[in-house]
Amino acid sequence: MSYAMDTVGSPFRRNMDSRTTGYGYSRSDSIPPSGFRSQSRSRASPGATVTSSYKRSKNMPVSRMYSSTVHSSGDSVDYGQTSMLNGHYRRANEKEQLQGLNDRFVVYIDKVHYLEQQNKQIEEEIHALRQKQVSRSELGNDYDQELQELRSMLEQIHHDKVQIQLDTDHIEEDIQRLRDRFEEEARIREETEALIRVLMKDTGDSELVKSELDKKVQSLQDEIAFIRNNHEEEVSDLIAQIQASQVTVERKDLQKTDITEALREIRYELEGHSNQNLQQVENWFICRFSKLTEAAEQNKDAIKSTRDEITDYRRQLQSKTVELESIRGTRDSLERQLNDIEDRHNSDLSSLQETIHQLDNELKSTKWEMARHLREYQDLLNVKMALHIEIAAYRKLLDGEETHLSTFPYRHATVHYKFVEEIIEETKVEDKKSDIDEALAEMAQELSGTLGGGEDEGDEQGENETTDREDGEGSDEGD
Repeated sequence: MSYAMDTVGSPFRRNMDSRTTGYGYSRSDSIPPSGFRSQSRSRASPGATVTSSYKRSKNMPVSRMYSSTVHSSGDSVDYGQTSMLNGHYRRANEKEQLQGLNDRFVVYIDKVHYLEQQNKQIEEEIHALRQKQVSRSELGNDYDQELQELRSMLEQIHHDKVQIQLDTDHIEEDIQRLRDRFEEEARIREETEALIRVLMKDTGDSELVKSELDKKVQSLQDEIAFIRNNHEEEVSDLIAQIQASQVTVERKDLQKTDITEALREIRYELEGHSNQNLQQVENWFICRFSKLTEAAEQNKDAIKSTRDEITDYRRQLQSKTVELESIRGTRDSLERQLNDIEDRHNSDLSSLQETIHQLDNELKSTKWEMARHLREYQDLLNVKMALHIEIAAYRKLLDGEETHLSTFPYRHATVHYKFVEEIIEETKVEDKKSDIDEALAEMAQELSGTLGGGEDEGDEQGENETTDREDGEGSDEGD
């Protein structure tokens, strides 16, 4: 990047060079160690064109120098404005350079302090080394002792390392054993939790059965109380009937009979009947309860078997649901793949249809171009036939001229020479035309496959006509 001071003339440049040398630093010194570079802006001013042309004129010829000076004299230059701009840029550049020098000075001061500290440390180390050199024999003994201590420490460290390695192996074995035990305990816990869940379900079922049995016992107790009440009512009715059916007897008989004994017997009899009925009811209740318990046990086994079946069905249902989810996932992925394939197929089909349409258009254009070429070829053949006829007529005329001018040998020779040149040129033209005809015929044969049946027949007829005409022309030329 160029400074703005380069855009001024040589006297101003010499002045600025003297000022910069007075400061005692150059542009390379103004670069701070941080990588910061002072940059100056250069604007395209009329003075720039003048000074640039002046600089280039040093290495130019005289004519180019004169033209550049004439061109610069024609432009209007504002030297005051350029000097102000250059002064502004110079002051900015000097500020940047001073800032860079200040930064470098700070860095140098820090570096001097750091080097002083390093020198102090090095001097202390040198002093310590000198003191050690004084007692070299003592240092040897200390070195041997320290070496012995280090060897013993190394052996101890090696022993500790071996011991730590053994402890590590034992700890790893213990960890593996504890891991296996943990896995076994986790498995047992899972089995226990599953058994607890099953037992909880059995407990719930047993509670339901117990509640049903309690209801049945309550109903049986109610039935027993009802039967007992009925029995007491019957006994009271019988006692009332017995008391009502007593016959009036004589006083003698009343004195002789012991009413209390009769009542006692009746009471004993009624108590026997009541005990017998109670025993029958208890026996019936015990039988009924045993039957119900047996039915409950049977139902419990059936419930357990049904519960096992339900768990199996649940497992099967879970496995089937997992399979169903996996199948659904595969179905979704296949549907996505199918949609992608259909999209690609549709895009490929549309692109192929576009290419087919383009090829159809190209085929139509080639057919039209082929028809045009055939028409041009037909026109060329007609022109060729007309030219052959004219050539034959000219030959006849030339033959007549030769016979007429046979008395003049020199003119005859020149005419004969010109006639030979014309024949050579005509043969060259005919060779070129024959090459063109062959190329057109090959093109017609290549494009005849793309045309229709009618066009193929027309092309064959046209080719036959052209071949017939060429044969006729060849026979005419031979004649």
